Amino acid sequence: MAGIIAAQTQPEIADCIERWYYESPARQAQRHSEIIAVMPQYSDFKPAVVLLGYLEGACGQFNRPD
Repeated sequence: MAGIIAAQTQPEIADCIERWYYESPARQAQRHSEIIAVMPQYSDFKPAVVLLGYLEGACGQFNRPD
């Protein structure tokens, strides 16, 4: 979902997500494991927020309305 949103608003982030996560099945499994492992550290937050923070750390910050 984040990649689809980024593709419409910030193509450079969409390209990064594509390379960072979808490069290969092995990379996808690795990233999935990393994301799952970090979730318990931020259990006060909704999983979507944790994922967004993780993606922004890897690919840059999404634009936000002022």
